[in-house]
Amino acid sequence: MGAAGSAEIVATQPEFRVRAIDLCMHDTRRLDRKQLDEAILEWTLSHVPQGIFTTDVDLRITSWNHWLETHSHLGRDKAVGRPLVEIIPTLAERRLDDYFQSALRGETKVVSRALHGYLLPLPSPQPESGFSVMQQSARIAPLMFAGTVCGTITTIEDVTEREWQSARLRVERERAELLSQTLVHLLATHNADAIVPYIFSKVSSHLNLDAYLEYRADIRPLEFRLRASAGLTSEQQQPFWIVTLGEGLCGECLQERQPVITNNISDSSKPLAESLRPFGFRSHVAMPLLIGGRVLGCVAFASRLRDVLPPEDVLFLQACCQYAAVALDRLERESELRAS
Repeated sequence: MGAAGSAEIVATQPEFRVRAIDLCMHDTRRLDRKQLDEAILEWTLSHVPQGIFTTDVDLRITSWNHWLETHSHLGRDKAVGRPLVEIIPTLAERRLDDYFQSALRGETKVVSRALHGYLLPLPSPQPESGFSVMQQSARIAPLMFAGTVCGTITTIEDVTEREWQSARLRVERERAELLSQTLVHLLATHNADAIVPYIFSKVSSHLNLDAYLEYRADIRPLEFRLRASAGLTSEQQQPFWIVTLGEGLCGECLQERQPVITNNISDSSKPLAESLRPFGFRSHVAMPLLIGGRVLGCVAFASRLRDVLPPEDVLFLQACCQYAAVALDRLERESELRAS
C-alpha cells in the first residue's frame, strides 16, 4: 500500500495507530506502539498549549510539561518527585485536595474559574487585567493503567484574557445603563444643588471614590465657590471654600478647561499632590463643567483606595460631568425665562 493509502487509514480509522504500524513495518520511519506512545508523550510535555501534570497515588508530581515550566518558572527537574502540597501550599485550605482524592477514586473534577479563580498560583500573563494570578480552568482526572487508577492527570487552561474581556464588557454595559439612568434623572430635576450629589451617589461605589468637591462660578470674576461636597469634614473643607482660576488642581482644570489627573499621590513629589496627602487621598481628578466655551464650574473626585484612575474611568467621569453641565445650563436658562 502506498503512502496515500496509509494516510487515509490514519485519518479515517479509530484504531489507526495499530493498523498503520502493522501495515508499514517495512518503513524505517514508522514507529512501533511503544515508540509512538513515547513520541506522543514527549510532544504533550513539550508543545501542548496547556498546563499538564501528573501525580502518583501519593500525590507526588510524576510529570510536569513545558507550558508549566514556562509559566511557573519551575523546571521539570525541580517539580517532579515533589508532593503536590509543596507546589500548591493552599491545597487543603482551599479544599482542592478533595478534587485529587476524587480523581484517585476514579472521578473527574473540574476546577472552575468562577468558584476558585485558579488551581496553581501562577503569575498573571496580563497584569493590566487587574488579575495578579492567572485565571484558570482546570480538569483533574484519574490516570489509568490496565483498568486501575495509578495516579492523577491535571490539565490547566489559561482563561485570563477571556475573563478580562468578559469583565470589560460587563463594566461597559453597567456604565451605559448608569449613564442612561443619570441622564433621565438630570433632565427631570429642578434642583441645581442636587445634580452633582446625585452623580456622586451613583459613581462612588462603582469607581471606589471617597470624596468630591463641586465648585460653581462666584459673583466675583475668576473665582469659584464650593457648593457641595462629601468625604471631608467641615474643618477639612475650609482650605477649599474658594478656588481661583489657575491656582491649585481645580484652578488649573478651570483655566485649561481640561481634566487634571493626579495619580499615585502617596509617592508623588509634586507640591499640588502633596497638598492632598494629609487627607489620605491616593488619586484625584478635577473635571470642568463646560457648555460650549462657557465654564460653569468644576468637580473634583478623589479616592483613598485607588492609586490610579485609568483613562476609561476618567472618560466615564467626564461624560457624567458633561451631563451635569447640560442639566445646570438647562436650569439656568429656565430661571432666566421665568425672570423675564
